[in-house]
Amino acid sequence: MSSVAAAVFERFHYVFTEKLLPHKPEFQIMVAPIICYWVVAIFYDILDRLKLPATERYRIVRKRTGSTNRMSMTAVVQRVLLQHAMQFTMAVTMFLLDPHTCDLNPRGGVVKSIWQVCLAMFLMDTWQYFIHRLVHVSPYLYKHVHSTHHKLYVPYAYGALYNHPAEAVLLDSLGGVVSQYASGISCDLVVYFFCFATVKTVLDHSGYRFPVNPLHDAFPNSAAFHDVHHDIRGIKRNFSQPFFTHWDRLLGTYLDPATFHLPAAEVAAGVDARLREEAADARTSKGAAAPAVSGEEGAAAGGRCLRTRARRRILGRCPTQGVRMAVLVGRGRRRSSGIYKHPTIATMMSVTSLQRSAVASRSLRAAATPLPVNRAMRIVRRTQEKTKSETGGDLTQDELKEIARTTEGDISPRKAELRADLGSQWTDPAQMQVMLRVSVA
Repeated sequence: MSSVAAAVFERFHYVFTEKLLPHKPEFQIMVAPIICYWVVAIFYDILDRLKLPATERYRIVRKRTGSTNRMSMTAVVQRVLLQHAMQFTMAVTMFLLDPHTCDLNPRGGVVKSIWQVCLAMFLMDTWQYFIHRLVHVSPYLYKHVHSTHHKLYVPYAYGALYNHPAEAVLLDSLGGVVSQYASGISCDLVVYFFCFATVKTVLDHSGYRFPVNPLHDAFPNSAAFHDVHHDIRGIKRNFSQPFFTHWDRLLGTYLDPATFHLPAAEVAAGVDARLREEAADARTSKGAAAPAVSGEEGAAAGGRCLRTRARRRILGRCPTQGVRMAVLVGRGRRRSSGIYKHPTIATMMSVTSLQRSAVASRSLRAAATPLPVNRAMRIVRRTQEKTKSETGGDLTQDELKEIARTTEGDISPRKAELRADLGSQWTDPAQMQVMLRVSVA
C-alpha cells in the first residue's frame, strides 16, 4: 500500500511540477479554450446590451417568434462555470493518467498537420452529430439530459455551453478527447484546435450573422443554421456541430435556415424604420408640428394605421393631424404603447382633466388588458360621426385647441359621453381593456 501511495504522489508531483506549467501545451490545453469562451461571449453580450443600430441590422430574426427563454442569465453563467470546472478537472485527470501523451505526438510537417486538423474536425463533427441526435431520439435522455440546453429557445453567446453535467462530459469533453487521440494531432495544434472549436461554438449561439465573418463564410454550420435547431419546429433537424453539415445532408435531417429567418435586408429595413420613428418622436416631443393633411386623408390614414398595426400588436406613429391618442395594449406585465394622431376623436379632447385623474391612475394602468381591435374601432367611428354631426365636418387643429381650452372646466358632460361609449369597460376597472389618452397635438 505504501508503494502505491508513493507512486501516486510521484505522479502528481511530476505532472504539476513538470507538465502543468504556463508555457507547456498541457497547461494551455486546459486554460486557453476557457479564456477564449468568455472573451467572445462577453463581447457578444456587450453587443446585446448596447443594441447599436449598426449591429442590430445583422441580428438573426425568426419569421415566427416562439417562446422566450426559461432560464435567467445568472443561472446560465453558473452552469457554464460548472462545466468549465468539470472540463478543467477532466483535463488534469487525463494528464495524470497519461502524462507523456504530448511527448508521443510531436508536431509534423505542414501537410501532416493540415491532414491531422481536418481529421480531428471530421471526428469531432461525427461524434457530436450522433451523440446529439441520440439525446434527441431517446425520450429518456432528452427529458433528463438534453432538455436543459433547449430551455434556451433563443440562443445567445453565454448559453453555448449551458448543458446538463452529463451532457457536458459525454458530448463536449469526450468529443474533444476522442478527436485528439484518434487523429494523433500534436498538443501544440490541439491548443489552437480546441480554441477554434470553442470560438466557433460561441459564434453559432451568438444570434448574429455579420456580412464579413471568415468562420461563418468558411463553414456552413453557422449561427443561422443552429438557430433553426433551437426553434421548436426544427428541434429534430440540424444536429451537426460545430463545423460542417454533411451528416445532416446525408441522413436527411438538414433544414435550410432561409425558410426560418427574415432576410438580412428586411431586418436592416426594420431597424432603419425604427430609427426614423424614434427621430419623429423626438421632434414631436420638442414641439415640432406634424405635417398638415386634410381631415378625410388623416382619418383614412389613421384608421388604416390603427387597424393594421393593432392587428399585429405593433404600435407605431401615423402621420396624421389632430389629436394624439395613446393606446396601451398589454397582457399582464407585457404591455407596449404607441402614439397615434387621429382627427376623428375631437369630442374626446375635453377629457384632459379626466386623463390626469382616472386614465393616469396606477391602479387603472395595472388592470389594463387588451381590448379587441373591433371594439376600439367602434368607439372611434361613433366619435367621428358625433363630431361631424355637431360641427358639420372635421375640425381644424386650431378649433381642436379652442375646444380643449374652453371645455376644460366642464368635464361632467364629456365624462358621461365617454362612459356611454365605453359602457361596462369604463365602470369596471378590472375589465378595462384599453386606455385612450388624449391631448392637443
